[in-house]
Amino acid sequence: MKISSLSWSSSGLLLMLAAGLAVTSFWGHRQWEIQQLQANQLQQEEQMFLAGIRPAIAGYLASGDAGKLQLAHEQLSELQQTLPGQSGEEYTALQTEITTLQSRLTGSVRDAGKLSAEPRALLANAERELLDLNRRLQSYALQGISTYPEKAAVILDICSALPAILYQSAQLSQHYLIDSQPQSQQALENVVSQQQSWGEKLQQSELLGLYYQEESDEFALGNAQPERYEIGENLIAAIVSLLQRYPKEIRNTEQLLNANQAAKQALAASTNAIEQSLLALSSKQRQQFNQRQQQLSLLFTLLNASLFCFALGFLWFQRKHIVLPIAQLRQAFKTLLETGQRQHLQLYNRTETGDIAGYFNRLIDSFNADDESERADSHNSKFFGIHVTH
Repeated sequence: MKISSLSWSSSGLLLMLAAGLAVTSFWGHRQWEIQQLQANQLQQEEQMFLAGIRPAIAGYLASGDAGKLQLAHEQLSELQQTLPGQSGEEYTALQTEITTLQSRLTGSVRDAGKLSAEPRALLANAERELLDLNRRLQSYALQGISTYPEKAAVILDICSALPAILYQSAQLSQHYLIDSQPQSQQALENVVSQQQSWGEKLQQSELLGLYYQEESDEFALGNAQPERYEIGENLIAAIVSLLQRYPKEIRNTEQLLNANQAAKQALAASTNAIEQSLLALSSKQRQQFNQRQQQLSLLFTLLNASLFCFALGFLWFQRKHIVLPIAQLRQAFKTLLETGQRQHLQLYNRTETGDIAGYFNRLIDSFNADDESERADSHNSKFFGIHVTH
């Protein structure tokens, strides 16, 4: 190889290696920026879920505040839209869990939250209605006490027992349904039976004959007369209906509480699954980042090894084909000038130093040829001179 060709090729190779280093450095920096952006975004999503969505759902289940449920639903939608676009099982699982949680927020979780604010809402409403009807029945008895004192006294005596029965049933239902005390179930059933017995006793009481007449309708057709009904009869019928409905309300409340507990368990499973999916995505990002760092390190190692090999090869080539030949040429010229010795150079390569060595050898051959010619001329001159003398 010619030294000029070596110079051009080595310069080109150095430029290629420099370009490779520059591209690798740029690619590594770009990958690092992308990784940091995705990591920061995923960290924000984790923070949104752990500090925003999860507490909002828990707050809704504890208080029944619809605003917290709406906030959780909106943040879940934002979370699903802003998640970094990635492919893989972790991302698919996360999207599936978010969709599942959203459907639960509009279904079982919403129903469970409505009951959380007042778990005994159905029973409490029935108890309030019973107490209100009981007070109205007492007023009815007081209105007729002057006319039917004995009948009114019986009604008043029966009505006086209801508040204590309802208070006892309210306490026992709280223990059995809300506080989860199974041992209170039998006592609650006994109190419910006591309510039914109280209702039967109330039905057996005699009415006082106090009627209420509706106002006449001036637009009524024909000779229709306004209806009259016995006040006590209607009140007793309403009370008995509520007492018959009370055991059903206990069963409905128990079913709702069981559904509420199941919804909370399903919600906990969904939130835990989303949290695990977010952690899996974060772990996958770290693995990808480590893989890219390893790839980048490998590229830098290869490029540095190439530079090292190039430097060693170029050093060997320079020493063998440039430095040593030039030293031999220098020594040969020095010997020629100082001592006049003419020694051929044993350089046989295809570089410019080989060409110079060839020219030097030709120069030596030329000198030797001139000396031979001079000696031949001198010998001939002496030979002719001897013959002429004779």
